[in-house]
Amino acid sequence: ALDPDLPRAHRVLAGYYGSAGDRTRSLEELGRALRGDPSDPQSVADRGWALFYRGERDEGIHGLERAASLDPRNPARLLDVADAIVRRDDYRTAEEYYDRAITIAPDKPSSHLLKVWINLMQGRVERARAAMREGVHQVGVSKLLSQVSLETPSWLPIFRILDDAYGPAAGQLSWDPFGLASVDYYLANAK
Repeated sequence: ALDPDLPRAHRVLAGYYGSAGDRTRSLEELGRALRGDPSDPQSVADRGWALFYRGERDEGIHGLERAASLDPRNPARLLDVADAIVRRDDYRTAEEYYDRAITIAPDKPSSHLLKVWINLMQGRVERARAAMREGVHQVGVSKLLSQVSLETPSWLPIFRILDDAYGPAAGQLSWDPFGLASVDYYLANAK
């Protein structure tokens, strides 16, 4: 058995068990890691995800929220909470977490793009446009474009869904003012 004073080693072992699909042993190791350092935000977050994926979604989200409170200046913690909440189809609450992440780190493009995405998923094209404009204002076109190009494979299915569900409305979200191709470009390439 590992020394209980090595919480990081227990967290690594928990990751190993989790990736092997053994959620029970993963949670046991995370428990050991947390006994060694109960305020470690990464262990708290890992335990939250383990519970979430085990089907204990409320407990998992609570753990992710606790990790965010332990590491309040880390926008990635807020994005974790938002990601879990999106999986429960609570888009409005997720958007609040995106806004909090943007407040903490307005220069990070991923939070802005996620806010655009969450609004598009709800058919709120005008709010998506506003979020894109705000992202360009705070991050700059090149950083936003770089992030979009990194995430394009994950955005293509979203644009396909938008084309099927909203057709012309999705095409109205033009990125031209920001020096980017319009959504029509991505819709054409998503098919």
